[in-house]
Amino acid sequence: MAEPKRILFIEDDTPVADMYTEELKSKGFQVEVVADGTTGLKRATNNHYDILLIDLMIPKPDGVEVVNRLRGKDGTGLRNSKLVVFTNVVLDDKAFQKLNSQVDKYLIKANTIPSKLVEELNSL
Repeated sequence: MAEPKRILFIEDDTPVADMYTEELKSKGFQVEVVADGTTGLKRATNNHYDILLIDLMIPKPDGVEVVNRLRGKDGTGLRNSKLVVFTNVVLDDKAFQKLNSQVDKYLIKANTIPSKLVEELNSL
């Protein structure tokens, strides 16, 4: 039997984190939730996660900065982890294209019910 996929979910909205985490855990994922960018960066660089699920609207630093730091200036940081932006933030075209080029998926929360999130993450 395969090891369960480990997810680091960087999300500061507790009800949102709880709703999605409950579904992910019920489908066999191991999920750890942190509420800010600083803690997320520390955990992501000091532990192995298969997937990093990152909201853009998080405190200190925000999700865009977290993605930039995790991927590094050359775009190769943490290549063994999949980065998934999971947000309701709408970026302008240029900012979206830059960020989207650094991540494996860009999902809008309002369009993604918990079971759909599971499908999307399983497709990685």
